[in-house]
Amino acid sequence: VASPIGPQGARQQTTLGGMDRWGVLYLSHAVLEFALGCLKLRGRYHHETPGSRQPRSAMYVRHHGWSLLSLALVAALVWWRGLVDTETGTIVSSCLALFHGGAVVSFLQAWFIGAVPASKVLAPHAPYAVALFRVACAEYADLIGASQNTTALS
Repeated sequence: VASPIGPQGARQQTTLGGMDRWGVLYLSHAVLEFALGCLKLRGRYHHETPGSRQPRSAMYVRHHGWSLLSLALVAALVWWRGLVDTETGTIVSSCLALFHGGAVVSFLQAWFIGAVPASKVLAPHAPYAVALFRVACAEYADLIGASQNTTALS
């Protein structure tokens, strides 16, 4: 069971309907991944014409779509249950940051050989990779601080 971090954290700033900035990040991530995941369930990417992929190849695009839907679900559940500022949130932020960071690396490799434009490297993965890494680091620092405070009080 995850335990909440103290109320004095930097994430208490409100930005949207009383939601802190990390909540906005998680909710926007859930909405974006849900939309992109649904599009990939068609079995092709947006730049491809319908029917241009072989069935086996379309299966992998659909697999990618379901993967994005699972990432949307985990982000939505962490946000909805108020777990962003907990140990659970730290773990999920780390995993989501790794996913988006890995996507940036993959797109960079394609960009270096001229297969994709630079905009594909920058959006949407790079901002999410950086922001989720920051969330994970901030939450980890809060967890360490809370752990040290608990130990000092014992």
